[in-house]
Order: sequence, then C-alpha cells, then structure tokens
Amino acid sequence: MGQRGYNRLEAINEMLRHEVGGILLTEATDPRLAQVALTRVVTTGDLQHARVYYRVICAKGGASRQEVGEALSRARGYVQRLLGPRVRLKFTPVLEFFYDDSVEKLEAIEEKLKEISDSDGQE
Repeated sequence: MGQRGYNRLEAINEMLRHEVGGILLTEATDPRLAQVALTRVVTTGDLQHARVYYRVICAKGGASRQEVGEALSRARGYVQRLLGPRVRLKFTPVLEFFYDDSVEKLEAIEEKLKEISDSDGQE
C-alpha cells in the first residue's frame, strides 16, 4: 500500500485554513487582522463547527493578542458570509477563533529541559 490514505476532514481543514486566511488578508478592513497567521483548523465530524487557531505576527507598534482576538470575534460573521460561496460544502461551518499558544508551551518545555540539562552538568 502507498502513503497515508486520503483524509477528507484533513483536506477540508486545510481548505478552510487557506480560505479564511485569504479572506482576512484581502477582504478584511481592520488592520489588526493583517497581523494574524492561521496555524490550523479543526472541524467537527459533522462539519458544522470549525475551530480556527491563530498566532499574532508581532510587528512594531502592532496590536496586542487580546486586541487581535477581539477583532477576529467581531469579524467572524463577515468572514463566514464570505467563506460560504468559496467552499464546496453543504453548510458553512460556524467559525470560532482561538489563540494558538503551542509555541509558548514548547518554549517553556525547552527551557525546563535546558535547566535540567544544566543542573545535571554541574553535578
């Protein structure tokens, strides 16, 4: 058998990430939304809801994580309305935006491992 088989839900998640990202980049008028990088989308099995995870791209004088989150919440309906015609699904999933803190968690783990490694080297 060849490589991993086709997973429809993964393909839909990637399509939604691409389309929502395009809408935020080209259609949204709030400049804070230009500071968003979508990291992943997790759609429910019935395709009714989609969790969109994002990171804030830091730019000098940029908006805070909270400000970007509020802007995304306000733009949600607009994004969903534009998303509908762009996706070939029976229903447009209800979008929910979540900050992706996985990078911070990874950095904290790496720091702990470094501390452990440093303390082992001193003994």
